[in-house]
Amino acid sequence: MNKPVKVAIIISNYYSGYRGMLAAAEDEASKIGAEISIVSEVPGCFDMPLPVKKLLQRNDVDAVVALGVILPVPHKTISKDSSTEEITVWDETIANGTIDRLDALSLEFDKPVVKELIGPGFPVNAVKDKVELYARAGVSTAVQLVKEIERISII
Repeated sequence: MNKPVKVAIIISNYYSGYRGMLAAAEDEASKIGAEISIVSEVPGCFDMPLPVKKLLQRNDVDAVVALGVILPVPHKTISKDSSTEEITVWDETIANGTIDRLDALSLEFDKPVVKELIGPGFPVNAVKDKVELYARAGVSTAVQLVKEIERISII
């Protein structure tokens, strides 16, 4: 493939450091000669599937990179004996549902959807140190996949 790979980025703004994650993805694209054709910002990872479908329908998108952080969701359980705060498994539900839907869209549209979603179960205090790594890996993986799919496809 001689032309630059055109990548769409979809990013959840739920995590306060998402702008740094996006900047790392844009920098990586520039370094490896990819083109970011569009960026879509959504409230959370669970909100990604429909916008990703729209991105995959675009002619200027060869692959989509989904970036975000899925943090544990604490909630208070109140009983007549005590009020305690505990972590729910909602973050796992979000992750599994989102990943399943994005995988299905990738297969439906024959374009890679790379999922660099940090969590669930990832230590919250370690997220900040990993967002750049995940973002760069997502763009690099998307470009590699587009090139490999082109190489192995029937002409």
